[in-house]
This record gives sequence, structure tokens and C-alpha cells, in this order.
Amino acid sequence: MFKDMGLKKMLMSGFVSMTLIGGVIGVIGAKMTAGTQGSTGGGATTLIMFALLATAAVLAIGLGGRIVAAVLGQLGGEANEVAELANKVAAGDLSKEIHLAPGDTTSVMAAMKRMVDAIRALAADATSLSETATAGKLSIRADAGQHVGEFRKIIEGFNATLDAVVEPIHDAAKHIDELSRGEIFEEITSGYQGDFGELRESLNRCKHANEALRMDIRTMCIASYEGHLDTRVDPEKHQGFFSRAVGGLNNLFENFTAPLKVTTGYIGKISQGEMPEAISDEYRGDYNQIKLSINRCIDGLGGLVEANNVLQKLSVNDHSQKVEGTYLGIYAEVGHVVNEIRKRLVYIGKTASNIANGDTSDLERYRAAGNGAGRLSENDTLVPNFVRMMESINALVSDANLLSEASIHGNFDTRADESRHQGDFRKVVAGVNATLDTVVDKVVWYEAIIDAVPFPIHVIDMDMNWTMLNKAFEKLMVDTGIVPDRSAAVGKPCSSAAA
Repeated sequence: MFKDMGLKKMLMSGFVSMTLIGGVIGVIGAKMTAGTQGSTGGGATTLIMFALLATAAVLAIGLGGRIVAAVLGQLGGEANEVAELANKVAAGDLSKEIHLAPGDTTSVMAAMKRMVDAIRALAADATSLSETATAGKLSIRADAGQHVGEFRKIIEGFNATLDAVVEPIHDAAKHIDELSRGEIFEEITSGYQGDFGELRESLNRCKHANEALRMDIRTMCIASYEGHLDTRVDPEKHQGFFSRAVGGLNNLFENFTAPLKVTTGYIGKISQGEMPEAISDEYRGDYNQIKLSINRCIDGLGGLVEANNVLQKLSVNDHSQKVEGTYLGIYAEVGHVVNEIRKRLVYIGKTASNIANGDTSDLERYRAAGNGAGRLSENDTLVPNFVRMMESINALVSDANLLSEASIHGNFDTRADESRHQGDFRKVVAGVNATLDTVVDKVVWYEAIIDAVPFPIHVIDMDMNWTMLNKAFEKLMVDTGIVPDRSAAVGKPCSSAAA
């Protein structure tokens, strides 16, 4: 059926005209045929008949051409072209470009162009939505306002479908993001219609699994903080990787606490003064470094043991042993100090032995100690006391020599200065002075008696040297010119009298 009423009327008038022309020609022909049956002009009649038929044919052809032109104008192109385009569109091929005559807006081809454009717009939006969804851009929507009719409903359906899909996906993404940041969301109880219910259940299972893992990790953290190193969690409460993770956490504690307990045991023994054997068990990585450190500590403590043995001997004045082992750090320092103590004790013992033998030659070395300070430290009393002791002994010896020399030379009035001495040394000097006072008194008394003897008398010491001449002997020696007076004779050999 043609929608254009002008074309319809044109076709109807053409068919009517052709019918009337045919009918007129038929009537005329019939009458002419009847007339010829009774006359002799049959040839002319036949000629007229052919002329009328020719005229009718021409009129029919002209009218048919007009009808064809009108039909092609309504199609907007060749019929086969329209059919080909329709078949391509039916097959989903929208690649063919449709070219219309200028001003053509009402033809079938113009309508098909509008249809193809609408389908292309629909396909373009559908493709765009598919591509953006594939690229993860789930917030992109097509503009349904660019379409009309059922096409608009299709785009609106696409958009609604994406909304229905994206909402649970976005919600799931939000919950997964929370889990990735260590936040445990509340259990999901609504939303996620239809098949998305499985996604909801999966998220809830993930939530419960993470919560259980978090609680077990928290348990182990609290246990480690409070020092409960035997605490363990149950891997059977978890599945898959979480179960392996919890098992690994138990192994971590086990691997950590085993060497720690060994370390604690060894430190406990060492703190009680025990010397344990070196650790021989095999450990890996940093645990092996701990083992080596403990063994080095035990080796170092061997230095303390050796130092203790030396000190034990030093405590009973046995200086025969010293620390000979090689140690590190503080243990080497302890060994060195013990050896220095032993060295000083040995030297002090030697000094004491020298003093006992009357030798105070170490005095200057003691005075030079500490860069001339006469002490090795601010609190050193040993060296200063040895210095004072030897100085006191030397002072005592000096005064003894003074008194001896004075006595030898007859200076019996010479006395030692008691204030230079302290304690018993002062008493000794005071006693010597008192003794000399007594002896001198006796000597004077004895000299008076000997001088009263008119005969020459002389007194000699063990070396046969004169210690005294009486007046008679003095006169004899002076007269012979041997001595100028008897004081000059003291200390000379008595054999001088023979001269």
C-alpha cells in the first residue's frame, strides 16, 4: 500500500483511462467489423483499426512510464538497491552508506537511512557501554535521551542492567578495600539480589576468616608481650592460606622460643656462677649468631675462671701463676689487671725482702711512681706507705750512722733528732740517745779513773785501732810526735806507738 495518496490517485486514473481507451477501441472495432460484412470498404476499416490500436499502445506506454517514475520516486532509489540495503540491515551490516537525492525526506530510502542511523546510534552506545564495562569504568552510562521508541527502552534497559550489576560490585569493592586496610566490616545481611547472593556469602566468609585470623594474631601478640612464649593457636580453625599462615605463626614462635630458652638457661647458669659447656646444637641465621655469642661469652668467662684461680693463689701469697689465656674485651682487661696485680705483688714482695736485708734502694723507684707523684692513683696508700717506711728506715739508719761516727770521733755529746721519727722508730732513737747519755757518763767516769793511773794505758777496738789514750800515754805520744793530742789518736792503729 502506498502512503502517498497522490500516487494512489495517479495509478487509479491511469488504470481507468487505459480501460476506457481499450473499451472504446473495442466498440469501434466491433462496429467497423459488422459494417464491413455488408459493404465493400473492408480495407479502409482494417487500416483505421490498426491506427486506433497503435494510438492506444502509445497512450498505455506513456502512462506506464509515468507510473514507474512515480513508484521509483517513492522508493528513493532502485528497487534492487532498496532490497539489498534491507537485507544487509537484516543481517546486521550497517556499513553501507545511504545517499539520498537533495530534499528527499519522504522516500522509503530516506526512511531506511533514518532507521540505519538509529540502529547505528544504538549499536554505538551498546558497544561503548560494553567497552567501558570491560575496561572497568562501571560508572559510565549511555544517554537514553538520544534514542526514541523501543531503542530508547533498550538503552534504558542497558543502563538499568549496569546499575543492578555495579551496585553490588561497588559495595563488594568497598568491603574488600576495608579488608585490605585491616578493617573488619559488619556482616552483610541485605542487598545482593539473585546470583549476587553468592558474592555476599563469599564476602561474609572472607570477613569471618579475616576476623578469626586477626584474633589469633592478637592472641600471639599479647602472649609475646606478656612473655607467655608457650602460647600457640589452632590452625584447624582456618582454611587454606590462613591455616598455613597460623601454622607459620606457631612455627615462628617455636623457632624463636627454642634458642631463647637455651639462652635463658645458659644465662641462668652463668648468673649463678656456673660455667656451662659450649652449645653444640646447630642453628641457622641469626639464631646461630646467638649461639656463637653465648659460646664466646663462655670462652670469655674462661678468662674469669683463670683470673679467679690466679687470685685464689695470690690470696695465700702464691705468686707462681699468672693469666696466660688470650681473651677479648673486658675479659682480656680482667686478665691484664690480675697480671698487673700479681706483678706489683711480686715486686712489693721483692722490695720487702730487700728491706728485710737492709736494702732500701727501691725508694727512688717508688717515689717516681705515677709520673713522680709517689702514688699510682688518688686513693693509692700502698706506694706512699712504702715510701714512708723506707724513708723512716733510712732516717733511722742515718741517725745511727751519725751517732756511730760521732762516737768514733769521740763526739760523745752528739745526739740524734728524735722529732724526725715516729712511733717505735722514735722510741729507738730516744733509747739510743738515752743509752749514749748513760754510756757517756760512765765513759767520763772511767776516763777519769784511767787518767788517774800514772802508767801509759790505751784502749783499742777489735780492729786494733785506738779508741782512747790516758793522760800518761797521751803525753808519751805527744812527746814522741806521733799525735798532737789524744783525740787525734782515735781510730789510728795502735801499732803507731812502736814508731
